[in-house]
Amino acid sequence: MFCGIVLAGGQSRRMGTPKAELDWHGTSLVQRTVNVLATVCDEVLVVAAPGQDLTADGARIVRDRVQ
Repeated sequence: MFCGIVLAGGQSRRMGTPKAELDWHGTSLVQRTVNVLATVCDEVLVVAAPGQDLTADGARIVRDRVQ
């Protein structure tokens, strides 16, 4: 069994906007990453910051304990 992990809980201070939400040809960057990983992984986890509003269809979202 293979599990893909997407780390999406960063504060994006240098970017100035949440990277996970950036548009990638009509979908968010995090969703695009989940979609690609889902083709080769049995499960995909997205690690999000506490309180971060994030959706990722086809993945299980888990919360990072440290902010």
